[in-house]
Order: sequence, then C-alpha cells, then structure tokens
Amino acid sequence: MKLSRKYFVIYITGTFLLMITLLVLGLGQVLAGVITMIVVISWYIYNFIYPLKKMIKLLEEECNPEGFLDILIKLKEKCSENSIINQYIFDINEAVGLMALGKYELAKQIIENIDISKHSSRNSFVITYYIDLVSCRYALSEIDEANELFETKIPSYSNFNKKVKLAIESIILERYLLQDKYEEAKDKINEIKNAYKLTKRQKLHLIYSEALIDEKENNKEKAIKKYNKIIKNGNKLYLVEEAKLRLNLNMKKA
Repeated sequence: MKLSRKYFVIYITGTFLLMITLLVLGLGQVLAGVITMIVVISWYIYNFIYPLKKMIKLLEEECNPEGFLDILIKLKEKCSENSIINQYIFDINEAVGLMALGKYELAKQIIENIDISKHSSRNSFVITYYIDLVSCRYALSEIDEANELFETKIPSYSNFNKKVKLAIESIILERYLLQDKYEEAKDKINEIKNAYKLTKRQKLHLIYSEALIDEKENNKEKAIKKYNKIIKNGNKLYLVEEAKLRLNLNMKKA
C-alpha cells in the first residue's frame, strides 16, 4: 500500500533520525543500519500488516463487519488517496463490509464508482469487481442485470487463485438457488466444502443455502436447526437477520 504524504514523511524522517541517533551513540554503520531496518519494518508491520490481518479476522472469523469497517477507515486515512491500487482495495473492501451488513444499495454505489478502465478484463481485481457487483444486484432483486453481468463479464475461472474461484463458485450456487435447481445447488455446496478451506462467515453462508433447500424440500426441522445455528454464531452479520426472518416464517408454518 502507498502511504499518505503525512505517513510517508513520518516514515522517512523517523528512519533518518533513528539512523543518525544510533551513529551518534557510537554504533557502526552496519549495525546501525541493521537496527534501523528492523525498527522500520516492525513499524510498518504494526501500522499496516497487523491491522490488515485483524480486519480480515474480524469479518471472516468473528463475523463483525462493523469492526472490519472501523479498521478499514483508519487504514484508509494512513494511505495515499492518489494511488489507484489503494483506492481499489479500500473501496472494494468497504463494499464487502457493507454487503455483510445488508447495505447492498450503498455497496453497489461504491462499486459502480470504481474506475476499472486501466486494468485488464482478466485481472483478478476486475473479476472481483464484477463478482461483488453481481452479488449486490442479486441481493437487490436486479436479477436480469445480474445474470447479464455474470454471463458477459465473468470468464472461465480455471486460471484464477482459489479466493477468486471460491467467489465465482458462490455466485454459481446463488444462481442455482434462484433458478430452483436444488440438486445442482446441493452438488455445488458439497463441491465447495471439499475444494476450499472456508472461513466461519463462508461456512454460515453455506448453511443458510442448505437451510433454504431444506425449506423447499419440506424439511422444516432441518431448516429451523440451521437457522438457529446461524443466529447463534453469526454475530453482527446481516445474515442473522435473514435467518431470523426465515425462522419466524417456518415457526408459523410448523
């Protein structure tokens, strides 16, 4: 990530002053340089790498999109607004956090404002952009638009990394559910479980898909168990609210 002007000045000034101080204290150039390098790298890890890891853990394992977005905003303040890569990373992740909170319209607006014209159509950034946009459109019941985007903008995904592949597989699963192709959906769920190491959030989304299938197949008790599991473990995910709604509908029908 490219630093903002403020943090770049702090970074360079701090490095220079530390090196001068160590030399004044009588340390040799080599030892002073090694110590300075260790301190500078540690500073970068503490201010950027550690928050990034914590941010991902908050969303994926603790199911806390609010905490995820709080750290994202703080990181964004430390990074350059003029960097295209920074803007893309922060905007896409902000959209992901908002989707996890159920704020799909706002997430869609953020995604649509991202400029992808300078990237190749097969760049993983661009594919992720369209995956997230398709997800928003499906959630907002913009089915025709989502289908068109999926069919025209998301190519064969055999050459992408596992993260992108999983995202595309998840979209395919969502399409099966919308098309009432429940056998295909069950096969896709099993395929995802066997092929990928899933986070807690991803597992809960699969459980929700399984519960929807249980409902359609008249397995109300199984669906109710799965919705209760999501409510118990989903923390601040909007998925919890969706599970509560489905649970109430099933309890009324029972």
